[in-house]
Formats: sequence, C-alpha cells, structure tokens
Amino acid sequence: IGLVGSEMCIRDRFYSAIVNPHQNLRRIFSIFHLSECVIERITLSHIQGCIGRRFHFDELQNNKRIRNQEEASMGKADVNVNIWLNEKKRFADLFNGVLYKGKQVIRPEELEEISPVASVSIKNRVGKTRNMKKYRDIVMRWKNNATFVLLANESQDKIHYAMPQKVMLYDGMDYEEQIRNLWKQRMECQKQARRIGKPLEHLTAAEYLSRFRKNDRLIPIISLVFYYGSDPWDGPQDLYDMFRLEGSEEEKVVLEKYLPNYKINLVDAERMNEQEIKYFSEDLQVILTMLKYRHEKNELKEYINK
Repeated sequence: IGLVGSEMCIRDRFYSAIVNPHQNLRRIFSIFHLSECVIERITLSHIQGCIGRRFHFDELQNNKRIRNQEEASMGKADVNVNIWLNEKKRFADLFNGVLYKGKQVIRPEELEEISPVASVSIKNRVGKTRNMKKYRDIVMRWKNNATFVLLANESQDKIHYAMPQKVMLYDGMDYEEQIRNLWKQRMECQKQARRIGKPLEHLTAAEYLSRFRKNDRLIPIISLVFYYGSDPWDGPQDLYDMFRLEGSEEEKVVLEKYLPNYKINLVDAERMNEQEIKYFSEDLQVILTMLKYRHEKNELKEYINK
C-alpha cells in the first residue's frame, strides 16, 4: 500500500489501510479510539506492518470469541478490549506491570481462566429468595506455588463514578460464592461418609450458623480497573471519596476510623508516564504509548518511526 492522497481525511486513510484479514487490528484501533493516530506522510503499509507485528494479531484471527462478537456493535468497546486482554501472556503482563513493576512473577502457564459469572441468593424476612448475578470482565485463577489468588480485570472506556462500590460488590459476591462452594463440598463429603459408614466430621453450632468452618480459608481477589478513556479519571478511587461526611475535621476523623474503606486499583492508561509504561511487554507498551500520544501527532509520529 502506498501513500494515500491528501484529499482523504485521516479516518479514511486509516480504514483504507486496515482491511481484511486485519479486522482485529481495525477493531483494536477503533475501540481504543486511536483512529486519529494516522499521520500525514507515513505510509499505511508501514503502520500496518509495524503495529500488526507488535500486537501479534494472528493469534486472534481464528479466536471463536472474536467470531462470536462479529455481529456486536463496535460501540461495545469493553467486550473487545477484554477479548484482547484475555490472552494469558498479555493478562499476566498487565498484572506483572501493575503489581510487580515488570518483574515476571505471574506466569501465563500458572493462570487458569474461570467463569466470570457469580451469583448469590438473598432471602428477605418472609423467606422469599432473590437471585443476583454479576458478570466480571476477566477472571483468572493464579497458582503460585501453594497459594491461589484470583485476578480480575474490569475494562472501562468511560468514567464510572460508583466504581469503588461496583468493585466491592463484585469482590464480595465472589467471596460469597467461595463460601457457598466450600460448604457445599463439605456437605457432599458428609453425605459420602454417611453412605460408606465412615465417621462424620464434627461441625460446631457456630460453623453450622456461619456455613463456614473455623479452619476454612478464602482465595484472595485482586481486581484491576483498566481505564483507557480520553478524559482524566476524576471519579472516586475509594469508598471514602463517595461518602458525604459533614461536620468538623475532628468528627470526620472519628467517623473514618470506624467506616470501612474499599480502594480500587486503577490503571489510567493515557496518563501513565514513560517509566511506568516500560514495566510492560512490547505489545502492551505499544498500546499504552499510542494512548498516551493519541492527541499529539508529532510525538506519535516519532514513536511509530522508531
């Protein structure tokens, strides 16, 4: 592909370059709002080759989840970002960059994708049950030696002003499901023991009340919020930011002492500095750098020509 005529607008130049079989490349640029990034006097074949090689989009071309989303609206950006981040190597790199500053602690082979759906049943005073479901974006189980950790990611292209409460609810529902599953497994063991005539495990009244044994333990959950919108994140980053605490400073200090807080782990992609971007591997570095410079043509041109 050669240079495109100057009479075409930037968006037309970009889309004329990103044609089949590179629909995934077009999709990623569109959902990350990078259409404006094509710069005059840069050959489109150079952009297509450079970015396409760095992003490793061949691995996505036959992905069933991609094909199942072909009918979906391009406005559903988060779905497609999650498809891209769902690749285990890339998912591990995202968490290694944020949690361990690029040190390769979480390895792709140690990750197991699990269902992003959790549900809880809540009974009211008259015994009527209400079922609640929530759908996470991506959840992986990480086994590090003998320790299990759940790693969850929520992708956002728009600011969510109730995000601390949303993440707290999601995490809480995941913990509730773990408690329910542990108790279910315990009851199954009791039934099997009774069937074969083995002694039953003694459970205290407190354990029956809790539906959680004294020595049971939960798998911890670490949730990231990957925000790639253009506007700086000005929403709450913890529950305290969402509370209306009035009165004197002394009164606020007392209240905050007893009010539980919940903090989100926010990745504001466009506002990351160059040192922070270096914590990630190459294809994530490309995305994060182009997000950083998407409104600065000269800097973007210099980066693409490296």
